[in-house]
Amino acid sequence: MTDEIPITRVPRDEIFLYFALHEIAGALQALDDVERLANLREVLAPGVERRELGNIIAAVRYALHLSGSASRIFWPPRAKERGERLRALIGLPKDHGLGSRRLRDHIEHLDERLDNWTKDSPRPFTWVYTVMHEGFHPITRKSLLASTLMQYDVESNAFAVLGDEFSLGELRRNLEEVRDLISVAFQPSHPPAG
Repeated sequence: MTDEIPITRVPRDEIFLYFALHEIAGALQALDDVERLANLREVLAPGVERRELGNIIAAVRYALHLSGSASRIFWPPRAKERGERLRALIGLPKDHGLGSRRLRDHIEHLDERLDNWTKDSPRPFTWVYTVMHEGFHPITRKSLLASTLMQYDVESNAFAVLGDEFSLGELRRNLEEVRDLISVAFQPSHPPAG
C-alpha cells in the first residue's frame, strides 16, 4: 500500500475550463447570498428595523472577484491565444458580456478610479459602502449614488462603483451562460480538446 494519491492526467484546456467552472459556481453562490442577505430584516421596535450592510457588500465584492477571475480565463490581458482557443472550444462569442472590462477595471484599479473621483477635492462624500434598501426616497438615492464609493441597490439589484452602476442580474445571466457552455463542452458527445 502506498501513501501517494493517484494523479490523473488532464489536458491543459480542461484544467482551465474546470477552474472557470469553479470560479463561476462561487460567483453565483455569492450572488445568491446577496439576494438572501438583502431580504433579511430584524424588527427592533415598531418602525425600527435592522438590515444587512457589510455582509451584502462583502458578498457582492466576492462575486465580482470570482467573476473577474473567470473572465480572465477567456479574455486574458496577455495570453490572447489561450483566450481565443478556450472561447472557440466552448462556442463563447468574443463580445460576450462576461468579457467586458468595465466592471473588472473598476474593481481591479479602484485606486486609480479614486484618483480621478477625488481630483476635485474636497468633494461630496457620505459613505465608503452603503446598501439602498427599498423605500429610500429617489433624491436620497441619487445623492448617495454621487457621494458613496460603492453601493448596492436592493430594488434594482445594481452595484455602483464611484457612481457607475452595474446590473448584478446581467452579471448572473452572463455567468450562467458561460457555465452552460462549459458544461455542454464536457458532455461525452462534445469532449473538450486539449
